[in-house]
Amino acid sequence: MLFMGNFFINNIVRYVLIAVSMFLPMSVFAATLSLSPVSGTYTIGDEFSVNVYLNTESIDIAAVDLELTYPADLLSVVDNNSSQNGVQIMPGSLMPEVPLNIIENNKVRFAQLAYAGQPFSNNEPQLFATISFRAIASGIAPLTILHTLGNTRDSNVAVNGTDILSGVTNASFSILTSDGQLLTSSPSYSFTRDLTIGSRGEDVLQLQKFLNTNGFTVSVTGPGAPGSETDYFGSLTNAAVARFQEAYTTQILLPVGLSKGTGYFGPSTRKQIHALVGSGGVPQPQQSSNSLQQQIQQLQEQVNALLQQLGMVQ
Repeated sequence: MLFMGNFFINNIVRYVLIAVSMFLPMSVFAATLSLSPVSGTYTIGDEFSVNVYLNTESIDIAAVDLELTYPADLLSVVDNNSSQNGVQIMPGSLMPEVPLNIIENNKVRFAQLAYAGQPFSNNEPQLFATISFRAIASGIAPLTILHTLGNTRDSNVAVNGTDILSGVTNASFSILTSDGQLLTSSPSYSFTRDLTIGSRGEDVLQLQKFLNTNGFTVSVTGPGAPGSETDYFGSLTNAAVARFQEAYTTQILLPVGLSKGTGYFGPSTRKQIHALVGSGGVPQPQQSSNSLQQQIQQLQEQVNALLQQLGMVQ
């Protein structure tokens, strides 16, 4: 029985690893969506445009879905087509069909399709859509392209039913009052202890809210997503903290001899958050957070989880 059990496990692992190896070549050429500009300063009443660029890295694609969140209390989307009901953004001309173009609460939902048998591809960022905003209140306004690797319910670049979107570039803007002031709320919560995977408490909930509000999204949907923050510090919170740390490498990482975020919420990270909230500083936008290395790591974690499950069965 032991021999048969090991044989079964080895074959399962072999099949998983084959699947991983089949996935990797496509990932090397995976698509990206990016916003431009990634930052800026405007005054209440100003209108400004943000372009969304698509790069398929020469892969033929059939469709693209964009889901982007913005702070509706600070920005409103300017309608591009008053002849139609609702509010629409301006489509680019990369693909001919636009089956979805709506604004829902604080979310832009937009899609383009290629004609059947006529896939689209490019090898450099090209204009996919343009979103026009009007500044309506002062504060820090992050724009976040919702994307989690393997999630087909957020932003996607589709090839034969497979999502090849691997990276996004988000943006963040400062909206000033008419007299040039940036209004930000005072720190409503003071972080006082170190946090790591497995930690629980109100401070974890407040940390997730801070990360989601400032463009370092913990999760797109489900627990940890904006409006669904939890008091549990798990792997998603750890990853979001690491992105925040890397956005402030000089202030957080270099003083302790690091160059890459760890996700550990320690004194230097707490200090930087308190400084930002107190001064109205703007977090740097995320840059292509889902790299090939992260994809490989996620796949390896899936293999490890499978091995653990099989071990428990025995």
